[in-house]
Formats: sequence, C-alpha cells, structure tokens
Amino acid sequence: TLLRDAADEREGARERFARLYLPVVQGYLGQRWRGRGRQEDIEDASQQVLLECLRPDGALHNAPARAERGFRAYLYGVTTHVARRPEESRRDRRVRQAEDSGVVHALEADDDPASAVFDRGWATALAREAGERHRASADPGDERAVRQVRLLELRFGEGLPIREIAASWGADAAEVHHEYATARKHYLACLREVIRFHHPDSPKGAERELEDVLATLG
Repeated sequence: TLLRDAADEREGARERFARLYLPVVQGYLGQRWRGRGRQEDIEDASQQVLLECLRPDGALHNAPARAERGFRAYLYGVTTHVARRPEESRRDRRVRQAEDSGVVHALEADDDPASAVFDRGWATALAREAGERHRASADPGDERAVRQVRLLELRFGEGLPIREIAASWGADAAEVHHEYATARKHYLACLREVIRFHHPDSPKGAERELEDVLATLG
C-alpha cells in the first residue's frame, strides 16, 4: 500500500503521500488557527505532521492501516498533536497573565469547526483519488467510457444538472441520466477501492467510511 511504501521510502510514494494528505492537514490547521496563525505557520506545522508520519518508528511504521478506524484516525491524531504545541505555549502564557491579573478565562478553543473541516478535507481527498482512478480506468478508445468520465466531471466538478449537460450534448436527457447512473456506479467502485486501501484488514470499517465520505460530500 501507499502507506507502507511511504514508510519504506519507496520511490515516488512519499511525494504521492504528501500530495494526497497535505491539503487535508492544511485545511484543518487553517480553520483551527483562523485569525491566529500565519500562512507560514500553517505550512511549517503541516510539514511537521508529515515528518511525524514519515519518521522512523512514526505513524506509518506502526501499521496505522490496521487500526480499527484506519489511517484517518492516525492522521487526525498526529495533526491535532502538532497543532496543540504552539497552542499550549500560548495557553501557558495566557494562564500566567490571567493569574497575575486575578482573572480566569476559558482557554480551550472550540475544535468542532476544525474537525468538520478535517472530515471534509479527508473526504475530498479520497473523492479526488477515486476520480483519478476512474479517469485512468477509462479506455481512451472507448467513446462511451470517456463520455461517462466527462459526464461526472461536468456533474460534480462544474455542478451542472443532467438536463443542461444533455442539452449541450444534443442528447436525450433520459439517456444521459442512464449514462450518469452507470458512470456513478463505476466511480463508487473506484471510491470503494480507495477507501479499502486505508482499511486493508477491516472490510466493515471500509464500508462505514464509505458511508461517512458520501454523507460528508452530500
């Protein structure tokens, strides 16, 4: 798997790992530190997360894919751990200031919005990976397969309704709806493969995550 290949430093695996997961981490940190963190702080912390995952005996070397909740839980845990470091430093200073002034404040930030951003970023990353797999699986010589890939790009990438796509193609809307159903079925198969990649030893966990991803993406 990509996780084990990245842990073993196989060629190209770490670059692909960073491309897939770095946007998820950056989105979470950007939301959690909104109004408090500079962009360079977010980028530095994101790189720290990747280093924590990739270092010897780090998250990847501890077989995270075997965890009940899959790699998502590991990545979230590493990300929140890295995020707390500067927050704890700021909180310590604020506690000292509060004690000096005799004022006590609630210092814990509400993490729910950031958690939701992480969930959506994770779902988006998996959906994008599934889209790439679906696109790569289409035979360039098969016009119907290529058309179905384009149909999904127009429907989800550009948000066009089926009736508009059918009109632009000069095609019957009912026929395009049928093609869309077939294309979506093939895409979901790709998404299921991508998710199973993160749950190689837990088919039930993969199916639960598939439901979560679909619910998150709407």
